[in-house]
Amino acid sequence: VRSVGLGLIAEYDSRDLPLNSYAGRHLKIDALFNDEVIGSNQTYQSYSGAFRSYHSLSDSVVLAWEIQGCKRGGTVPLWDACTIKLRGFSVTDYLGKVSASGQFEARWQISKRWGLAGFAGSGYFGSSFNEFRSREAIPSYGAGIRFSVLPAKRINLRVDFARSRDDEAIHVSVGEAF
Repeated sequence: VRSVGLGLIAEYDSRDLPLNSYAGRHLKIDALFNDEVIGSNQTYQSYSGAFRSYHSLSDSVVLAWEIQGCKRGGTVPLWDACTIKLRGFSVTDYLGKVSASGQFEARWQISKRWGLAGFAGSGYFGSSFNEFRSREAIPSYGAGIRFSVLPAKRINLRVDFARSRDDEAIHVSVGEAF
């Protein structure tokens, strides 16, 4: 499989630290055009956008939220389909030509190295944005624990337990989910 494309990315970033932001905003919009004429196996278009906002409510509490959307056109390979980027289910559970989601997360630093987080969100997927009206939202909610592996850079190891409508999952990662 060969995917070759040309595209544009527009990005605005005022976050204080990308891996664990306490303040600022991040906007990213991209468009990619894959075509057999330039060497791709399939011809399709890819559009996506995300906006994230971070608010320090006190020295130890941060509220973060994001909205995102995705649209694909043409003969899209399975690995480049739109997904719902929430926790609580496998990333391959909800694939389509369009998706949209929103979520928020509250992070509480309880000591120099330990923290807690609670989060909730929902998303939609389908073959067109018109389908959203007839579909139920896919919920995601949960809580997690944080351990700061590098306090000076605010780099956390996170373990999150999340539930959705049909599934649950444990997510282990370095850095915050968004």
